[in-house]
Amino acid sequence: MSTNTTATTSTIVLIGKDKNVNNSNPFFSIVQQGCLAQAAKLSTENHVVECIYDGPENAYDPLEQAFVARKYIRNSAMNIQGLAISPSEDIIASMILQEANEAGIRTVTFDSDVDNANLRLAYIGTDNYALGKGLAKLVMQLKPEGGTFAIVSSSSPNLLKRNEGLRDALFYESDVSWTEVVNSPKDCMENNTLALQMVRDFALQSQEPVDVVVPIAGWPMFDRDAWAQMVDNVQSQEDSDTLFVVADTFEPQVQALVSGHVNGLVGQDAYKIGVLSVDILHQHCCTNDASAIYNQSQTVYGTELVEMVRVPLDLPPP
Repeated sequence: MSTNTTATTSTIVLIGKDKNVNNSNPFFSIVQQGCLAQAAKLSTENHVVECIYDGPENAYDPLEQAFVARKYIRNSAMNIQGLAISPSEDIIASMILQEANEAGIRTVTFDSDVDNANLRLAYIGTDNYALGKGLAKLVMQLKPEGGTFAIVSSSSPNLLKRNEGLRDALFYESDVSWTEVVNSPKDCMENNTLALQMVRDFALQSQEPVDVVVPIAGWPMFDRDAWAQMVDNVQSQEDSDTLFVVADTFEPQVQALVSGHVNGLVGQDAYKIGVLSVDILHQHCCTNDASAIYNQSQTVYGTELVEMVRVPLDLPPP
């Protein structure tokens, strides 16, 4: 597309929980891809839509996330029209949304929401309670006799919803008994290495046997080799039959499913979240076509869940 020097520009900023400098979290990398692709699609010769992705270098630090967001909100020279934020913490993110609204910037949340829905135009992302119930569905499918489970999670609002959905399904929608073990959930602070260590500890060093370990996001699996080594170690133990059901379906996780290093996955459409974040903000702040604006009464835009399960096959002898 040729550049018109008189073209107007609409700038939309996405603030994730992680700057993701080294692609440590595939989720935010794919959200960014969707954001950039939709901005390019919406751009014309006379009007350029710019998408900027940013976040805290110290991943999941709500204070640093607020500092990064304010860098854009308070910079009048940037003249941003839309702000999408994935809240790491409810109160601090709510303050950021309030400040952006007062500055005339349209706002949405993505991936994770705030309690006060009046602070944003819409939430874009997964129904995290439903994702938790999806994880429980696979747990019950893989272990129909019931048993014990452990959660590796964190304190972000969306992840707490996943914990809630998982527990509610296992405790109240199962015909068999489920027990959450002592020290569950463990808070990995959304650190990949710490999450892997916590999964290992539940599987090998728990005070009581753990039938299923459920990381509520894909962190422990993002280092494919380290995850496979850990699972091989667990499976080599005598009488070990611990199962692993994990949220997210990114490439290293799907590869682990194929190789038999995870039993089930429940994922979300991160690319679509990036697309919708830009699209909805652009429709609200930058279009003159009232018929093109998304349904004003709709404040939640969900994305589809993907469930993958590895079912062992008992083949007849040749």
